[in-house]
Amino acid sequence: MPKCLRVCASAGSVLLFLGLLGCGGGPSSINGKVSYKGVPVTGGNISFDFGADKRISAMIDAKGNYSVQTPHTGKAAVAIETESLKNTGNLAPLPGGGIADKEKISTGLPSGGSTSYVKIPAKYADAKSSNLTADIKSGTNPKNFDLTD
Repeated sequence: MPKCLRVCASAGSVLLFLGLLGCGGGPSSINGKVSYKGVPVTGGNISFDFGADKRISAMIDAKGNYSVQTPHTGKAAVAIETESLKNTGNLAPLPGGGIADKEKISTGLPSGGSTSYVKIPAKYADAKSSNLTADIKSGTNPKNFDLTD
């Protein structure tokens, strides 16, 4: 094999190896629990704003857990809202807008059960006023948020 092909083949093997190790910047995940004064927030949405129209969100389940995949990394401003559940009766919000029957939506939640409204301070609904941030790196990022007044 000519020398230039051996060098190219070796470099390609190294790049492939690094990609398999996760150094290639693959998708990241963020998961954790949201609580207010130590008590789980049992429904609502959490969003991560990376700026420049890079925003992702996830539903908070009946045990306060959330999980979301993201192609973005870096520092994100975080917002958490529960008002979308207020006065909805047997209805719950869907990601991206709209509402669905709570019995249908609850089966898709990681821990099962129905979500319910928990009042939290309004400042948490806006990433600019929440003072919550998360530094997201490649791979799995556990991020718990215990809200206070």
